[in-house]
Amino acid sequence: MARSNDVLLLADGRRENWLESASAWSMAGWGLPTGIPQVNVLTPDGEFVGRPDLLWPELGLVGEADGIQKYLLRGTDEESVRQALHRERAREEGLTRLGLEFVRWGPHEAIEGSLIHSRFQSRVFGLPRRTVTAVFRCSCCNHPLDECLVEAELAAWRRQLAKEFERKVW
Repeated sequence: MARSNDVLLLADGRRENWLESASAWSMAGWGLPTGIPQVNVLTPDGEFVGRPDLLWPELGLVGEADGIQKYLLRGTDEESVRQALHRERAREEGLTRLGLEFVRWGPHEAIEGSLIHSRFQSRVFGLPRRTVTAVFRCSCCNHPLDECLVEAELAAWRRQLAKEFERKVW
């Protein structure tokens, strides 16, 4: 029961697939901060650059859960995969130019978690902090992150749920 309560506290409908949800569970188990899923990242001029799987805005850190499906969505021929990889590389370069750092992992790493933890720690504590010029907007409502009603409602719901779990005696 206690483990299912932990899962409820991590629930977020903005995650796009099982890998992003499994990653959240794994990261929580290693004591990593939750991050915000699917944030629109723009240049200071308002040009859309990308929507990473996870963002820790206060750290200038992007998390990417890399499953093979996103490269095969538009076809399995070599040229389709090559184009998908090119788009992904261009997107990452654009986010990096805005001062963001990356942590990447795949399905096996998400299940076990220790590699995500070590990569996260090395990015946060091992590299000099870069100046982040990106503008962050919520993907669900396009508001600035601090004005997103979904994020505020999720935070309030999680606080209420945590209080309820504390009162229950199982």
